[in-house]
Amino acid sequence: MNKIKIVSLCIFVLMIAGCVSSVSDTGSKGPENPEEVPSWVYSPPASQGYVYGVGMASIYASPGEALTRAKEGARLELVKQLRVKVSGETEASVKREISGGASEITRSVFNYAKSSVEETELPGIKIIETAVSKKDKQVYALAELNMSMAELDITDQLESYDRQIQRIIESPKPDSKIRNIQRLLPVLSLIEKRRTLVSNIKLVSSMSDAEYETKQHSETRRKIADLLDSLVIVLKPDSSGEKIASGIRKALSDQGIRVRMNGKGDLYMNFSASLNTVYKDGVFFTFATGRASVMEENKDIISEFSSRVKAGSSDSALSSKRAVEKLASELGNSIAKGLFESA
Repeated sequence: MNKIKIVSLCIFVLMIAGCVSSVSDTGSKGPENPEEVPSWVYSPPASQGYVYGVGMASIYASPGEALTRAKEGARLELVKQLRVKVSGETEASVKREISGGASEITRSVFNYAKSSVEETELPGIKIIETAVSKKDKQVYALAELNMSMAELDITDQLESYDRQIQRIIESPKPDSKIRNIQRLLPVLSLIEKRRTLVSNIKLVSSMSDAEYETKQHSETRRKIADLLDSLVIVLKPDSSGEKIASGIRKALSDQGIRVRMNGKGDLYMNFSASLNTVYKDGVFFTFATGRASVMEENKDIISEFSSRVKAGSSDSALSSKRAVEKLASELGNSIAKGLFESA
């Protein structure tokens, strides 16, 4: 009788355990093997002042390569969550195009400054957990950011840029216009770097009053634009360049650049050029080849340049005109690049 009771009791206990197991399995939203895939993959932590991001990647070549992709995905997911906080107005301020300046040289220099600055990654993002699911052939990573610490790091860098800009603005002004432009041009890149930092600080702090550009910075940008717009370029063609010198001058003038064929200027452009027009299938194709060196009055070379452009038209004269305009555009861009890189 006692044996029957014991057997019955065991059966009852097993039935209860089976019911509990059944409820646990149906009520769980996680994977079948929690040892391989931890809970944070499906439910990231929630902590005041912190933000988290989960990344995952399939294993193709190796777990190590997949882990690298998973970590990057976790960082991107974390930043994506923060960007939701940024208003449309702020996004518009971040993405606005640089404008200002009457000449193509000025606009090109400003665009060089903008394109020279890489997007700054948020500081302080840490990968705090990783996991590998052999069954699913997936790698997982959990990223964490302490927003207060990130704000402090960004603020320190922001203040560093402001000090650098201030030192440049307060540095002695040279007598030469070109030297003065070269003195101030680094401010453009620093302002662009600063804008990236301000964008980041607004992601991690709703209380930040950091400006994308201060009044002093705007005034300095305007001063640089005015200096660039006021540049006078004197063309010095050789015998080959004389044939298209007037066309080059007109094309550069159409770009808002102040050009002379003689007299004094801020920069002097020695150049040679040749045009070659061929006729094919009812269309005239003109190839323009040019070489130039741009220098100051003291013969210091700002930039050297060579290019070959092509233009086409059913009209021979128009084909040549378009080729000269393209060549002039390349010349103007060469001047802008030379000024920016020599600063």
